[in-house]
Amino acid sequence: MAGTTLYCFHHAGGTEWQFRSWQSRLQASVRVIGVPVECRTGEVQTIEDMAARALEFLKSAHLPTAAFYGHSMGGHVAYEVCRLLLERGLDLPSAVILGGSPAPGSLPDSGEALRILHETEPMPAFLPGYIAERTAAGVRRACAYSPPRDKIPLQLDLIRGTKDTLVNIRRMQQWEEYCGPTPRYHQVVGGHLFHRTALDDFMTVLEHLVPLNAHSAGTAAAS
Repeated sequence: MAGTTLYCFHHAGGTEWQFRSWQSRLQASVRVIGVPVECRTGEVQTIEDMAARALEFLKSAHLPTAAFYGHSMGGHVAYEVCRLLLERGLDLPSAVILGGSPAPGSLPDSGEALRILHETEPMPAFLPGYIAERTAAGVRRACAYSPPRDKIPLQLDLIRGTKDTLVNIRRMQQWEEYCGPTPRYHQVVGGHLFHRTALDDFMTVLEHLVPLNAHSAGTAAAS
């Protein structure tokens, strides 16, 4: 099987549909699929709940021919999915890319994190209030996420926005406490939502990180 499927995990307040435009921007051998991680029926959810939901969605996926991209809160979900895959002795994706995603436990309390986010990425006035509510709920989930501090054998590619005051380099570097190989660092000139506001520059970085033929690059947890 040739080519790579890029599974994308959305940020707080986002949806799995926001990645549709990426299909035409990446190489033809890359297929882009947004992962529905958030159940929108009103119940309280954790990152762990979202990862379990995502894993169910991915149960028929051939992960050695896949890559993950998670943005902000979605990075936590992508990491937790990988942690669950390792626990179960299943294959990991061939690449795991996190954008604007702080290491677990590195953010200030959720109130302060939301204040910083609103100052640097103000919510457009025309958006409905439920988007702001979902964003706040997602930030609270990210701040509460506390996985075991085990260095799992996972290579992370970390992308940050140079103007992102919420996820600075210090908060991103703390991912080194959670994975075995030292992460590889990349940057885009933009703020926290650079994957939307600086899409051209971001795609230039992303296309170099997504393997075009991942069928022989997957990592088996049991190997």
